[in-house]
Amino acid sequence: AAWQDGAGFPKDCPKILFGSGRLHPNIRWLAIHNSRKSKLTRPNAEWLAALRQALADDTLAAAGMASSFGSTTYDMLTAFAQKTDRPLCLVLPFPLEELMTNKPSASLLAGKNPQLVVTCQSPILRCSKAQRLFCRDHLLAHLADVNLALEIRSRGNLHTILLEQQAKHPRRLIILQPTNMNPSNAG
Repeated sequence: AAWQDGAGFPKDCPKILFGSGRLHPNIRWLAIHNSRKSKLTRPNAEWLAALRQALADDTLAAAGMASSFGSTTYDMLTAFAQKTDRPLCLVLPFPLEELMTNKPSASLLAGKNPQLVVTCQSPILRCSKAQRLFCRDHLLAHLADVNLALEIRSRGNLHTILLEQQAKHPRRLIILQPTNMNPSNAG
């Protein structure tokens, strides 16, 4: 697949996606965005309560999960989709060939295949880690029909991506308004 001009991706990003699976037009995709979190999350963290509430919401119950690997939130969402048998679209920050050789990824999938897997990386097209993670988040925001923003860092990558995406191609955006706002969660 190739992105058409005007898709809003950085000029130095490849305009080609590699993938496996099927993109069904009747599946609405939900992506959940959360700036980096510690693996030692408090069980009563506000963003975690909002995530639980969103995943239990009847209006979002029919949505497939658009997710990835490499962050607490993405790993939790991917595991949730697998456990509940929800359609899963994975956006990889690495080439398709590494999906089963990447130990954390392989253990999360545990024998269940996602509905759709896409990446802009290949064995010969590799960006820096920071650029790969930026592109992963960008792809997720653009592929999703509904974006849920939990605690987004002010003026951080996710904040920029979601603002740009909404300006160019608006879609449903649900935003957690943290009780105690600060630069790490007020985006």
